[in-house]
Amino acid sequence: MSVALTNRHFWLLAALALKPEIAKAEPEIFQDLVRAGLAERSLKPGGDRDIGRPTRAGVYELDGWLAHRVTPAPVAGLTRRQEQARRFIAERLRLSGVAPTRQEIADHLGLASRSGAQRLVLGLEARGAIRRLAGRGRSLSLTDHERTKGANDLRPAFASPVREASA
Repeated sequence: MSVALTNRHFWLLAALALKPEIAKAEPEIFQDLVRAGLAERSLKPGGDRDIGRPTRAGVYELDGWLAHRVTPAPVAGLTRRQEQARRFIAERLRLSGVAPTRQEIADHLGLASRSGAQRLVLGLEARGAIRRLAGRGRSLSLTDHERTKGANDLRPAFASPVREASA
């Protein structure tokens, strides 16, 4: 039986990671998560079975759900094009874990050449929005300030240890 997941399902899944007793508050939604394999009942000291926790599959689903709803906040002092490039880089890093090439940035922004994308990347680096290693093609990464800004503060609590280690 397939369960159509709604925002309430994901909010409950997120809450389970922090407070397992919350399963008692929404028993129908918790049952949907159990049927979908995203949550499981667990024993609390004292034998109370009305608590739950996310399964590994639930953590991955929640991570994806959060990632699609979290957009990086704008960086002060960036031009409109730089902000578009920064968001594209952040999205590609989030989806694939690999930074886009200068050609991919140019294509996405409709620039005529890679040199325009390179100028945008250099401007982003100068303003502290990204970091790059000299001589490396895909060595772009968001700065620590960018990764931990706003709602992104929630992501490490739900992200897989394997994904965090490879980042």
